[in-house]
Amino acid sequence: MIKRIALSLAVFLAAGTVRAEDCPQEAPDDPGLRRMLAKKWFSKGETEVRAGNDVQALKAYQCSIMFVPHGFTAFNVAQIAEKVGDLEVAIASYGQYLLLVPEAKDAQEVNERVETLKERLAKAREGAASEPPLDALMGKGQEPEAAVTEPGPTQAVTASEPDESLV
Repeated sequence: MIKRIALSLAVFLAAGTVRAEDCPQEAPDDPGLRRMLAKKWFSKGETEVRAGNDVQALKAYQCSIMFVPHGFTAFNVAQIAEKVGDLEVAIASYGQYLLLVPEAKDAQEVNERVETLKERLAKAREGAASEPPLDALMGKGQEPEAAVTEPGPTQAVTASEPDESLV
């Protein structure tokens, strides 16, 4: 048993840097290995947050919580999901946080946040339901016209030949 765990750990560590896309689909049976994987993915999430890669951080934290449900990881998932606009995941993760940390000192604030997010989600769904389909806006069978705008400070300029000042 110990040899199998050691071998699994050696293979995992030899794999090098873990990407969020590589999250295993199933948690191993061994609790020690699950804890080790949870810590590795949590660390990956922290690294991605510091790098400003919110979507990758969210995936890493979600992977971590799959191995070992932990209140603070659930809270991190909720915060980042809210930041990237995934309100359903944010609401569910705040709920999971409150289940995992039943005596949370910020429970009232979190419950208020959940209610606010539920209202935002309902409004977003109402807005999406009331918008006419794209076909109705364009006329059936027509291609959308490209908008012509002057490039601003955050827009890229595309040209057939490279700009000499950039080369």
